[in-house]
Amino acid sequence: MVEVLARLILAAVSGGITFLAVEPRGWWAAGIIGIALLVAALSPWRSDVSKLQPTLAWAALIAAVHSAVLYLFTLPWIGELVGSMPYIALAIFLSLYSILLGIGGAALLRWRHGFALFPFFYVAVELLRSSVPFGGFSWVRLAWGQIEGPLAYLAPWGGPALISFAVVCVAAGLVGLARAPKLACALMALPLLAGLLAGFGINRPGNTTGSVTAAAVQGNVPRLGLDFAAQRRAVLDNHVRVTEQAAQDGAHPDIVIWPENASDINPFTNQDARALIDASAHDIDAPILVGTLTTDEVGARNTMQVFNPDGTVGEHHHKKYLQPFGETMPMRDFFAKITDLVDLAGDMKPGDGPGVVTMAGTTVGVATCYEVSFDQAFRTAINNGAQILTTPTNNATFSDSDMTYQQLAMSRLRALETDRAVIVAATSGVSAIVHPDGSVSQASGIFEPAYLEEELPLREGRTFAVRYGSILQWLMVIIGTVCALLAVYSTRVSRGSAPRKEVLRSKELVSSTRESTLVIIPTYNEIENLPLITGRVREATPEVHILIVDDNSPDGTGEAADKLAAEDANLHVLHREGKGGLLGAYIAGFEWGLEKDYQVLCEMDADGSHAPEQLHLLLEEIDKGADLVIGSRYVPGGETVNWPANRELLSRLGNRYISVALGAGINDMTAGYRAFRRELLEHLDFDSLSKAGYIFQVDVAFRAIKDGFDVREVPITFTERELGESKLDGSFVKDSLLEVTKWGIAHRSEQVSDFSGEVSKLASRTVDDLELGAKATKAKNAISDFVNDVTHLVSNTLKR
Repeated sequence: MVEVLARLILAAVSGGITFLAVEPRGWWAAGIIGIALLVAALSPWRSDVSKLQPTLAWAALIAAVHSAVLYLFTLPWIGELVGSMPYIALAIFLSLYSILLGIGGAALLRWRHGFALFPFFYVAVELLRSSVPFGGFSWVRLAWGQIEGPLAYLAPWGGPALISFAVVCVAAGLVGLARAPKLACALMALPLLAGLLAGFGINRPGNTTGSVTAAAVQGNVPRLGLDFAAQRRAVLDNHVRVTEQAAQDGAHPDIVIWPENASDINPFTNQDARALIDASAHDIDAPILVGTLTTDEVGARNTMQVFNPDGTVGEHHHKKYLQPFGETMPMRDFFAKITDLVDLAGDMKPGDGPGVVTMAGTTVGVATCYEVSFDQAFRTAINNGAQILTTPTNNATFSDSDMTYQQLAMSRLRALETDRAVIVAATSGVSAIVHPDGSVSQASGIFEPAYLEEELPLREGRTFAVRYGSILQWLMVIIGTVCALLAVYSTRVSRGSAPRKEVLRSKELVSSTRESTLVIIPTYNEIENLPLITGRVREATPEVHILIVDDNSPDGTGEAADKLAAEDANLHVLHREGKGGLLGAYIAGFEWGLEKDYQVLCEMDADGSHAPEQLHLLLEEIDKGADLVIGSRYVPGGETVNWPANRELLSRLGNRYISVALGAGINDMTAGYRAFRRELLEHLDFDSLSKAGYIFQVDVAFRAIKDGFDVREVPITFTERELGESKLDGSFVKDSLLEVTKWGIAHRSEQVSDFSGEVSKLASRTVDDLELGAKATKAKNAISDFVNDVTHLVSNTLKR
């Protein structure tokens, strides 16, 4: 329980530190450190992942605590309008998504290299939170806190999803240093280096087709003393006044942006409001994009409307991404039974336009306020020809909170992502001029009138993020989701198979009586090495028995073995008729040893590459309960000596591929220094083992893992032979990798099929339970109303 409490405290601290990256603090490195602490809280706390690891249930709570702290610190501005309880409820609701992050993330982190997959799953959960329900809430994405750091320069290559991915990569790499230092260093270095290099390609003037002088008007809002109607007129008057003053001061902009809700009085139904706006456009001699409220045959709209200086109206943008529980109220009837605050929410209808308006020949992309947090808002605008972008916003409701600074960070990141300048016009601040490199050249204060004007570049072309950002994001989501599901499923299978292992193997300390241990040494033309290796075995572990399996070596190795056996009662020789391969030699040795009732049987090469002095490491692990122990070159403490670099590289890459393809969690599946309990060997079907090269070693280990046996690795020193010639040639590589690929596909298919079957059974049982519950409780209550409202909502959505 102390460990769990420590993890929960660490999770809370991680949420608080991650918050420090959010604007206006903007300490981008804090985002990395905070997520690193979250990864640490979800990870096993010993190198043996079976020790001190959180259960998946606790992992869910750990991740939820992290998110709850982060969102409670990030979103207090919501309470400025609706009070503290709805704000707290939203923060807790958003934290519930992290239950999935905790379960899947903790399962992934049990894999030795699972920390490298954790970022993919983080992006998957972030997308889910940003998409459902009611369009999602993308305001709390990790990427927004990186606008001041080097990772922000990845925006043109993948948008916020790639930046969030990069943040988690660096964070996970910090935690993974203790497990796999080289992989962890790469995971940390690559995103940072990529961000720095990408920075050199930002704001390329080659994409500039011209320029436009753009102005943002911040009229400010009266804060006290007016009723609703007077307040709306005062806001409009303020924006008219600032615009007219700019005209009197000699301003000559090409286009003018007023904020969202600059005229909450509909100028199409109120002639006074229309006259004021037309006069402003005439005075400044430029089209004005005005935020107003309109109504059409669909319903109420949050509209950005172009008013031209000649008194005509131009194109409009109806806000597409409406803020649920603010501009619109999902399931209004249901929530009305819970709180009167639903009356504060509007009944706006979303638009479906191209996201652009034309102003004085310039195509302007529009994302009104809340829309800027959604990827498709500006991407759609760019795809429809936007040369410059604007984010008109009304932040007056949220007082002097962090909200406006958080939103400005999003606009800056969108400038980087799209390679476009962004004009931010706010009713009460902060208004800003943002260049395509994300820099802010002008910014207003809050709750003061302001006029910002600047010549800005017009750009064409589409960045990689605009073209392929959604595809890249979904690739990450698919990888993360599949890996997390497999990790959770393998965790479940591992727990379920433990009793089976106890049945399959003995509980006795079988290798402590070394006479029950047989070391099998296959030979072919090893006459120089034979006396050396047997002598070393005798000196290191004199009690074990040795079996030389010779394939009729032309150099007389078999005869030499017979002479050694004549002098050593515990050294035996098995002669075979000809060169039958390593697998055949080991099978012959296993069958001989099992017949003689040996309890532990070991594989060892004759060339000295497997140090007999380290045999005790394998046998000690057998005594701790392992069924198969592999002497590994590639776990911490393992090493190779005098091995050609090309051979080592081939081996490392091959083993990495095997580990990924099979998901076995073993670092050195091809290793040939092994110790087996006899129960495992009796379980294997020798005749069905792969005959392709040395791949039978992988086959044996993989079958043992799949069938629920306990397979472990211990570090060894592998030394290249000094005498004789290696029997290894390059032909095994193609055949071996082909076999592994086949097994991997088949195994993953089985896992997916089994998982789907379990999900189907669970869903069936759940449906049955719900049907029984419905029969038992027919009374109308809040839950049934909720279901009806959801059904109604889905039905309306489908009709659209």
